[in-house]
Amino acid sequence: MWSRRPITHGRTALLFLSVVLLTVTGTASASARLLEVSMTTSSNQPSDVATYKAAFQFKDTTTLGAIMIEFCSDTPIEDASCDPPAGMDVSAASLLSQSGETGFTLTSPAANQLFLSRTSAARQAAGAQYEFSNITNPASESTYYVKVRTFADSAAAGSTVDFGAMAMALAKVINIESEVPPFLYFCVANTIPGPNCDSATGDLVDFGEFSSARANTATNQMLVITNAATGYNIRVVGGDMASGSNVITALATSDTSRPGTLQFGMNLRANSTPSVGTNVVSGGGQGAATPLYDIPNTFRFVSGEVVASAPRPNNSDKYTASYLVNIPRNQAAGIYVTTLTFICLANF
Repeated sequence: MWSRRPITHGRTALLFLSVVLLTVTGTASASARLLEVSMTTSSNQPSDVATYKAAFQFKDTTTLGAIMIEFCSDTPIEDASCDPPAGMDVSAASLLSQSGETGFTLTSPAANQLFLSRTSAARQAAGAQYEFSNITNPASESTYYVKVRTFADSAAAGSTVDFGAMAMALAKVINIESEVPPFLYFCVANTIPGPNCDSATGDLVDFGEFSSARANTATNQMLVITNAATGYNIRVVGGDMASGSNVITALATSDTSRPGTLQFGMNLRANSTPSVGTNVVSGGGQGAATPLYDIPNTFRFVSGEVVASAPRPNNSDKYTASYLVNIPRNQAAGIYVTTLTFICLANF
């Protein structure tokens, strides 16, 4: 956090940050996400005994020992408790076939859980498919949910490695297709300690007193998580830093730090001249700063430009925006302020 002190003299700058959020759902998880999850059934009639087929894609290659498929009446949220759908029973299910990742045997520890286990081994396939018979559907027309968890340990000890969820429904004379609901999770703050916007703190960046003899720097962070098929874009909107009619002009073209001149700019990289910022921290995402904001020790600010993007779904990307201000010796005294709005758009 930035320390704040009374203004006694000299030139002081305050940079206010505001955030535009689109759709925000859920909370970040420590587990990776299954890129694709699907479940089909041979019958959508209540109380029918049906065959279910589960298919999903793994996030990355890691050790796999167990898969838990859980049917819930109330929620697809990973950490929420699960109530079994009324009338549904998987305790008599059999594993008809398996492909992709194989070698599993089936046990049913509860009426709403299918538990697959094998000797722990490194995953070899990008995806997997499992077919089960003799599953009794819920007793009434309703929506219910499927949660899929993978574990490194064959007994499902330890934390979840991958997680995915989807909704299903029973309705007469209707063929049902389900998909993971789209979501965008985005926040901006002075600091975001973990991959969770609940931990974000601060929306005021204080440079303190400007000096013409050295570069003046500050930072804030941005976190984005989405399952959008073609990723996301982060755009920044704002203007020059100003104190009344006195202005510190934003860099319309990329430039290095030049103490003693008028400069206001930013980038999203770790810099050495001046020393400020860090590179993007990926939690399984492929996000990156756009080329104009991805050059160490080079800064710019053009309102409306896209500063970061990702080409596909991501588990989490955390960016540090590094700000640079330089002033000449004769810069007029005052409190210089600008407000920046970061806008994240998911590409569904």
